[in-house]
Amino acid sequence: MAQQISAFFDKFSKDYDTSAFKQSVGLEYISKLETDFILQNCPVKKGDRVLDIGIGTGRNADILLKKEAIIEGIDISEGMMEEAKRKFKGGRVNFTVADAGKKIPFKSDSFDYVICMRVLKYIPTWKKTIEEVSRVLKKDGIFILEIQNKSSIAYFGLKSANYFLFRIKEVKNCLRRLDFRIIKSKGGTRLPFRLYKNIKNKLLLILTKSFEWVISKILPSEYLSRNVLLMCKK
Repeated sequence: MAQQISAFFDKFSKDYDTSAFKQSVGLEYISKLETDFILQNCPVKKGDRVLDIGIGTGRNADILLKKEAIIEGIDISEGMMEEAKRKFKGGRVNFTVADAGKKIPFKSDSFDYVICMRVLKYIPTWKKTIEEVSRVLKKDGIFILEIQNKSSIAYFGLKSANYFLFRIKEVKNCLRRLDFRIIKSKGGTRLPFRLYKNIKNKLLLILTKSFEWVISKILPSEYLSRNVLLMCKK
């Protein structure tokens, strides 16, 4: 499966930023929810070491470099990293081709922060990945991750997808077994990703966000959310 995912993202790499984050105001909104969560929960200071698992084209690295962090990025797709390298010249980000589902190629206790966004759903051996994060993260280090929720509307599009979904409780139990403390948990949007992909104007986005707000007042935070964002401390 790793080779299939690598080939998929190699082919997709040149159009990834537009397709995933910029194609519509709806996708820009979803991306901002994620980057805001990172910024709010990663009090990075100059010289802190950050590992970005699945660095892709560098969306997360871009926001953390402004705080003068030292970024190490790993990705299974050389094509995605080539796109990122075009953005970050001058050695500001270090890149390594690696499969995080097997081994993270860094020494133990190497990082102050580890980020894993829109990635774990492509790794069948995701428990091994979390074990490796626990190994390379320093004591009191922060782990930010995003997981796709099986108990959501995303389940109905799974047959046509090249990834899988999670039972949120299972992931949380895995984190706790590895001595992570879950400090913050935030549910994402509940309405279909395809809907947000087709929101082209700000008025429609405002109406959609208002509907999401009403749902959030009725349902628990994570219930039926397409994805869940977690901030954990080792």
